Amino acid sequence: MPDGVWTSRTDMPLPAREYPGGSNIGEEEGYVCYGYDNITNDEIRDTDEYNRVGDFWSNKAEAPVPARMDFRAVTIGDDKMYAFAGGTSPDQSGTDDNDEYSKAGDSWTNKTDVTGYDRTGPSAFGIGTDTAYVCSGGRSGPNQTMQDCREYSQSGDSWSTKADHPTPTRRCSAGFGIGGNGYIAGGTTSANDTTNGIQDLDRYTPSGDVWLSMSDLPDPTRKSPGGCTMLLSGYVQGGKDYIQDCDEYDSTENQWSNKTDMPAPGRTGATSIALGDNDCYCMGGKSDYNTSIADCDEFHMPAVPWIENLSPSNGQIDVPVDANIEFDVKDDTGVDQNTITVKVGDDFAIVNGVFQTGFTGTITAI
Repeated sequence: MPDGVWTSRTDMPLPAREYPGGSNIGEEEGYVCYGYDNITNDEIRDTDEYNRVGDFWSNKAEAPVPARMDFRAVTIGDDKMYAFAGGTSPDQSGTDDNDEYSKAGDSWTNKTDVTGYDRTGPSAFGIGTDTAYVCSGGRSGPNQTMQDCREYSQSGDSWSTKADHPTPTRRCSAGFGIGGNGYIAGGTTSANDTTNGIQDLDRYTPSGDVWLSMSDLPDPTRKSPGGCTMLLSGYVQGGKDYIQDCDEYDSTENQWSNKTDMPAPGRTGATSIALGDNDCYCMGGKSDYNTSIADCDEFHMPAVPWIENLSPSNGQIDVPVDANIEFDVKDDTGVDQNTITVKVGDDFAIVNGVFQTGFTGTITAI
């Protein structure tokens, strides 16, 4: 199977920052906001747009006060990104702020605060076209990690309490959504972020409001990694102690595999943003205790990289689960759907990047 290819792209605008947050809006632009400037020892409010087609950055509207770091950003719908919670100077006290960025208007709007507790280092993921979830994090006063989960409705600008995620409590974990489920990966159980990371992966299913513990991440343990989604796989990149590891979680098989390491330097506190079907960008972070970085690195997974267990070599075949192969695909009426990429599982298929359940088209090898 392919291991993926990393390519260094244009650095983020200065100041270099650690613990920013970001997300995509559409397929071509990613947005990075807030973060911590190690030179001035303060949080910043910058918002910057990355265009992957031209490989360039553009400065956008300044994010609202308070400036913060170690928060999470999630896109809901086609135009809006939300910045949830985070820590503020001078003592990294948690916040409950919820701010909405509109790409169309290049503007920020304060929305209903995250319910429950102020928090720093939460995890977050989006599911569907209207909801996002903010879970766990570190609470200040008293200083402790949490395991709660809150659902945000964009249309109602409202919050509701959901089932707690499985133990252990945690902060500084990666969050990503795959299909109709959300995932929390890694993090740390320490309230003050001084211990080594954990390897836990937990899946949330909104339809039943239930959590399920899944396969642990590979070694090493990690906290503050980047996390993103491409098709039916999640990717966890970097993390403490300034590692370069990139690992892929296959949700159809509930298993992890190591991929090509990120370019040097190893980092923690970066943000990862998926753009298109096959590219994920790891941005910012810090490379050691004192050094914030502005690096922007692209991780590319080829769309049709291998043929696996293909026998016979032509004619109608049984497709192995988790095979990515180029096929001539015909629909149920026998109409040729042209040569496209298909990923097939027990009861689903991805055709040209579109998730389809109950796929029944005839698959014929070229």
